[in-house]
Amino acid sequence: QPDADSTARNQFTFDYRKQLTPRWFAGGLFDLLQSDQQSLKLRTTVGGLVGRNFYQTEHSRLSIYGGVAGSRENYSTSIGEPNNTNADALAGADFTTFRFKTTDIRTRFSLFPSLTTPGRMRLQATSDLHIKVVKDLYWGFHVYENFDSKPPVSANKNDLGISTSLGWKF
Repeated sequence: QPDADSTARNQFTFDYRKQLTPRWFAGGLFDLLQSDQQSLKLRTTVGGLVGRNFYQTEHSRLSIYGGVAGSRENYSTSIGEPNNTNADALAGADFTTFRFKTTDIRTRFSLFPSLTTPGRMRLQATSDLHIKVVKDLYWGFHVYENFDSKPPVSANKNDLGISTSLGWKF
């Protein structure tokens, strides 16, 4: 809409997992999120997790994981810039499938029940579709949702969106 406010959202996620056995893994995550929609200048999340691959074939994998995370939030509001430090539990699931030589589908669902703010629950969900165009060139379609049941400031509880990309795999 030409007269509407523009909003920006930027996210960087690093997720490392080490297979301990064919079924069990341990790892860590590092996430940075900036969302105008949620008045979030920056949320930095660092955590550790342990998980299990419940279903695994050469084409698909379903993993369940749990752990703990810490986050530091910096909100931008009209009453100042409040900062919060939180401890959260972590529970989630990943599903990945490589059904065709040209298509990859990945879905991740992470739930962060707060250990420091009773009743607060954060949710991060993403789903990505990559379609091979030619050789290593691919087209991507992405859906994301970030939800916060009790934001510490007067802000939107969720940020839902879609994006597309064109990329090159190395």
